Amino acid sequence: MVIAVDYSLSASTLLRESTKRAHESVENTQGAVWLASGKLPKEEYVRFLVMLWHIYDALERGLQAHASDPLVSSVWTPLAPVVSRADTIAADIVHLLHLDETSAQTRSWLSHPTVSALLSSPPPGFTEYINRINRYSDPDSSSSSSFSAPRALAHAYVRYLGDLSGGQIIRQRITKAYALDRADGRGIAFYRFGTLESPDAVAGPSDLRRIKEQFRRRLDESVGGDQKVKAVLIEEANLAFRLNEGLFSALQGPTAEDQDAPKVVYDNTKAPSSSAPLVSVSTVISFIMAASLAHFILVVTGFTGTAGSVKYKAFEDWLFGGV
Repeated sequence: MVIAVDYSLSASTLLRESTKRAHESVENTQGAVWLASGKLPKEEYVRFLVMLWHIYDALERGLQAHASDPLVSSVWTPLAPVVSRADTIAADIVHLLHLDETSAQTRSWLSHPTVSALLSSPPPGFTEYINRINRYSDPDSSSSSSFSAPRALAHAYVRYLGDLSGGQIIRQRITKAYALDRADGRGIAFYRFGTLESPDAVAGPSDLRRIKEQFRRRLDESVGGDQKVKAVLIEEANLAFRLNEGLFSALQGPTAEDQDAPKVVYDNTKAPSSSAPLVSVSTVISFIMAASLAHFILVVTGFTGTAGSVKYKAFEDWLFGGV
C-alpha cells in the first residue's frame, strides 16, 4: 500500500509521522521488551552495548567525515559535544566488565573475551546494521552518493532522539536490574546527557527536551522545502528502525530457569507480626500522593504532545526515584 506523503510538512514532522509504524514494530520486538523491562541478562546487555558501540563509533566517524556538508554542519556538528555516545558506551562496557577505567580511552577492552567472542561470530542483524552505516560514512567511498550525508543524519535522528526519549526509561530499568549506582552514573553513562550549556553537566527532563527541540529545529531549517532530501531522510530513517529491529532479534533473553524461579510475594504460613505493619504508613502516604499528583496532571494538563511526554517522564522519575 502506497501512503501519500505531504512534503509541505517540516522534515522533523515528516520523520515522526512516517516512522510511527516502524517505531512501534521495534518497540514490540522481544529483545526490546527484555531490555525495557530490565529482564535482559547482564552479560547479554554487555553484548548489546558492544554492538551499539561499533554502530555509534562508525556513525559518529561518518558524521565527522561529512562535517563540510551543510546539513551535517548545521544539525549534528553543533550538538555533537552533547549527543555523541561512543565514548559513554565504552565507559559503560568497561565498568560492567570490571576493567580499569583507562581501558575506555586505550580501547584495550576490545580484546576482552566477551567482545572477541561476539566479533568472531557477529549476529547477522549486527553485521547488516554496521555495513549500512559504513556504506554512507565515507564521503570518498565508491558507494557514496550526493545523499550520503542525509542518510547518515537519518540514522543520527533515529538513534539520538531515541536515546533522549525512550532511552531514559531504559536507564531507570537497568539501574535497578543490575544494581548500578545512579548517583555516580557508572554503568549508565550511555543514557546520561550533558546540557546545551555544559556537556559535562547532567541533563534533566527539561534539558533533554531542549536538545531534541534543537535537533528538530536545526533539521527543519537546514532541509527547508527540499523534497528530495526529505524523501531520502524518510526512507533511511525507516530502514534504520528495521535495522534496530534486527539488532534486538540478536539478543538472547533470560533462561527458562531464570523465568521459572519462584518469587515469594507473601508467605501465609507465618502470621504477621502485630508490632510491624505489612505496609508502612509512609509508603501508603507516598502512594496516595503519587496517585493524586498523577490525577491532577492528567486532568489539568494532559500527557499529550512533547510537553506531555516531559511531564510524564518527570512524574515517573519522581514516583520511582528517577536516575
